[in-house]
Amino acid sequence: MNEPNKIEQYLLDVAQRYEQGDYHGALSALSRAEEILKNDGRAWQLCGLAHFALGDLAEGIAAFEQATSLVPLCPEAQCRLAECYLRVRKRELAMVIFQHLATLKTLPQELVQDIAVGLSRVGEHQASLDYSKAQWERFPQSHVLLSTAASMMRRLGADVDASLSLSHQAHQLQPKNVAYRISLAYDLITAGRLQEALRLLTAVDLDEVQCIASLQYLKTLFTKLDNEHWQQECQARLEQIGYELSMTYRPPKKGR
Repeated sequence: MNEPNKIEQYLLDVAQRYEQGDYHGALSALSRAEEILKNDGRAWQLCGLAHFALGDLAEGIAAFEQATSLVPLCPEAQCRLAECYLRVRKRELAMVIFQHLATLKTLPQELVQDIAVGLSRVGEHQASLDYSKAQWERFPQSHVLLSTAASMMRRLGADVDASLSLSHQAHQLQPKNVAYRISLAYDLITAGRLQEALRLLTAVDLDEVQCIASLQYLKTLFTKLDNEHWQQECQARLEQIGYELSMTYRPPKKGR
């Protein structure tokens, strides 16, 4: 097999491993073919995607940046690089990439949602709202776009009825999503519909909630509703999680 065919075969194998979620396997395959693939931007791009999927941000950034010196990054890789930059607090670099991605057409739904959320996370609230609205026609059942747009409306000080309509739709599409339930309850409280908000929140099974931030927000909303019983329930759940975490914590050994 000549070298170009070998390269294509190696890349196909790595891409298949990545698509199957075998990220360690993809990186191992790249390592075994390092000599033949070291100047191939597509290989570096796959390397960056695999590292990102494993949470290896520094390695992901290095691989993506090496890839950009050889080939244009695909939209997925651009988005993951922006997310890497955001997580390591290189906000301006992330912003530039998300702004560029928002100009691209016919991207898949998952990537569109990531871009909308990415724009919100870099502080581009109006751009995130505009982008979410522009994508509704293509993805009318996207609860992520609805929730993101509702959140941006709150940030921008829009009338509560506007965000309430969107948060209600997101909740209808994902009724078990606690974050959406909390957002809808917040809008209901802001609109003065306190009994509806209370019914919505008391339907949450606190024992199923693992997110500390969500529990703290729930407690805040129950405070707004002047419901001491559910405030105490939230506090009890927070203390339970704190106890469980303390029981699983193991201090590092000295010398490491």
